Amino acid sequence: MGEKRSTWTIAKTLMFLFAVIILPAGSFLYLRFGLDYYIERLDELGDLGKAPTFVSLNQYGDTITEASMKGNMTVVGYFSGDCGAPCDSFSNEFKRIQEAFPENYKIKLFSYYSDSSRVNLVDNKEEGSEWHWLKGEAGQLDSMFQTGYQMPVLEHYSNQFALVDSSMVIRRLYDATDLNEVNRLVVHLAMAAPRPPKKAIKFRREREK
Repeated sequence: MGEKRSTWTIAKTLMFLFAVIILPAGSFLYLRFGLDYYIERLDELGDLGKAPTFVSLNQYGDTITEASMKGNMTVVGYFSGDCGAPCDSFSNEFKRIQEAFPENYKIKLFSYYSDSSRVNLVDNKEEGSEWHWLKGEAGQLDSMFQTGYQMPVLEHYSNQFALVDSSMVIRRLYDATDLNEVNRLVVHLAMAAPRPPKKAIKFRREREK
């Protein structure tokens, strides 16, 4: 009987130590390292200047200007139907980014393409974040991306994506051919994008049941 009581006393002591010391210490370390990770990722975002102004029609015939970028995080790319596999890969990465965030997140995707290229427009209007295909004259787009976005331009397309914040500041460029870079872009979006109202999130979850 005494052994059982002693064992129970030891067990209670261990549970007390776990609840009072080990659990809070573990929670503190988790929060501390989580906060450090969050700060480090945000520190990767810089200030590359303001995004250039523009006026363009999207795939639905709507007029889109730089005003539609305000208040949103925007991912910008320059595609071409003439570059083959690379641009197909860029389009697939945009689709992956779109599907990662519900439509109630303030995230937009802008795929620019020249009116002379044969682009296969991806229409995923109901699958997540707004995705606009914006047509323009090749020379003007080349100039806009080289000068305004400071991105390398190949044959009327670029192998980089740009992240523009809600104030229209270009925060970072990403190598669109590097999966790790695109994944980093998704992380930055998740951390920096304006959050949707909690009611909107709840409504979406209830609708998906």
